[in-house]
Amino acid sequence: MAGAERLLVTEGAVHKHIRSIFAKLDLLPTDRVDRRVTAVLRYLEGAR
Repeated sequence: MAGAERLLVTEGAVHKHIRSIFAKLDLLPTDRVDRRVTAVLRYLEGAR
């Protein structure tokens, strides 16, 4: 693998992209959804 062996994505970047996706789908980003994103990120951190 020439280049990066591991991709690093910050939590802020994930939240930004989720908000962008919601905006394109005309969905309101709610706190409940942000908690889901945070939960997935924490799960992925533990899977390393």
